[in-house]
Amino acid sequence: MQRTVFPNMVKQNKLHIALTFIMIVILCGCFYESIMPLAPINADLFDEDLLGVWLQTDPIGSDQPLRITIFQFRGPEYYLEVLSDTATSKGIQTVDRYNGYLTMVEKSMFMNVQELKPGARPYWLFRIKKIGNDTLVVAGLLENIAPQFESSKKLYEFVKANLSVDTAFTAVGTFERISE
Repeated sequence: MQRTVFPNMVKQNKLHIALTFIMIVILCGCFYESIMPLAPINADLFDEDLLGVWLQTDPIGSDQPLRITIFQFRGPEYYLEVLSDTATSKGIQTVDRYNGYLTMVEKSMFMNVQELKPGARPYWLFRIKKIGNDTLVVAGLLENIAPQFESSKKLYEFVKANLSVDTAFTAVGTFERISE
């Protein structure tokens, strides 16, 4: 029996398979997951310049940029909403919600991020480089770069010792502030 294949269906299936692979890589974790933060919350460390809506200018692994909206949460904490298009033929968008706070390591700014959901939640650690007030370059500490540490102090020392090691971080992307 001969099967007829329509070109648009093949393109959609290939796109769906590629996007599924990308989402599996993202969801399975390319970033280091820690059972503890890089450091405790510092009530005096809050950067208002991070508040607002940010659009990824260089989508990595996708042609759909991430859109991150950052609000002040409680005191020095941030609330983040990450909007992503799965870019399926149905145009489904997903919103993931996180809270986070800043830690300075030397002169590098890091955000300790946790997903807002019940139960045990790991921390992800993202280095944020500000370029002016309207551009952020974000990189995450790589998965499998280090063992689990028994204290925030040891994790902090590890990150500090590896600040200049480019292979310890993976690019999340460059984000530009957009007006709403």
